[in-house]
Amino acid sequence: MDAKAKSRLRRSDALRAGLQKSNCKGFAMLESQLKPFVVDETDRQRAVKELMGLRPKFGNVEELCGPSANIAHMYLPPHVLQSLHSIADPDGRVVQVIENMPMDIVLPCPPTDGKRPSAKSTYVSESALIGPTIAAGFDLMTFAQEKNGAIPQEVAPVFGLENSNSSASREDFGAHADNPILDEKVRVLIALIGLVNECETETYFASLEDTLSALPSKTVDLLFQRLYKVRYPESFQMGDDFTKTQPVLYKAPDGATEVKFAAWNNVGINREAEDALTALRNVLPMLLRPIVLKKGTFVLFSNTRCFHSRGRIEGQRWAQRIYCCKPDTLATLQHATGAGPGKRVFDARQLVNL
Repeated sequence: MDAKAKSRLRRSDALRAGLQKSNCKGFAMLESQLKPFVVDETDRQRAVKELMGLRPKFGNVEELCGPSANIAHMYLPPHVLQSLHSIADPDGRVVQVIENMPMDIVLPCPPTDGKRPSAKSTYVSESALIGPTIAAGFDLMTFAQEKNGAIPQEVAPVFGLENSNSSASREDFGAHADNPILDEKVRVLIALIGLVNECETETYFASLEDTLSALPSKTVDLLFQRLYKVRYPESFQMGDDFTKTQPVLYKAPDGATEVKFAAWNNVGINREAEDALTALRNVLPMLLRPIVLKKGTFVLFSNTRCFHSRGRIEGQRWAQRIYCCKPDTLATLQHATGAGPGKRVFDARQLVNL
């Protein structure tokens, strides 16, 4: 390591130590939330037997919702379901991790085309992903431009997209909230479950509350102003263009401070705004805390009250992902887009300005 690199490392360590000292309560709270609940092995095995029998016709996951939610009550105690439910509250937790979840007895090789492998004959992982979210009181939803509107989505490196800024990449995936181009009414949570993680690639989280505490008040004030544009994400295939000006931070109707940010896609319209983005980008690496999304690890988190990122993928890694939201949020989206009551898959272009 050369002298400049050592100097940068010392400054980084000093900044991290300073942040931890000034924000130790916040760090302790997030690390407590990242401490997993571990499913009892006997309960897990019972659940696997039940879930192995679920066979939705033509892969229609709607058929999994009710049965998998009922089975989730067999292996998740009420206090864990309440913790999951609280993630949608303005003052609730931002993340919940659960380990030793039910998993398929046999798994095929991870997909390389972004689609569910035809060789995956059972739906245990899908049910272990969907069941707890439904049991916690949420509804499923997604976007037509992501994985062709699939529920759930297969998250693994995709051949030809290994260097993209998307979940299909193998490269480091910087701190972000998903889909920051969308209207503030699109308040979603994200659930992931690990199927394969050969080299224990880490997934990282930082709470928005901790992040704002670590930034100067002037920077926070600037991030609340309409001084930023966001490039449309590659996964939405909406062209190489930017949104109208919007804030990075905003107040939701329930009083929560929420965020629309992707480290590589946000730009400021003037020097002050760009400096505020730089400050945010610089502080986030000091705040991110890791988990390993190994086989059978489930995580549910707020997409608007925390940041998440992922390290570079070596070897095979395969997870599944769903978006979910409160029933009133789903009803708002259905009404705003003119969709019917059963609509779960939305054209992202209709959700940019509601």
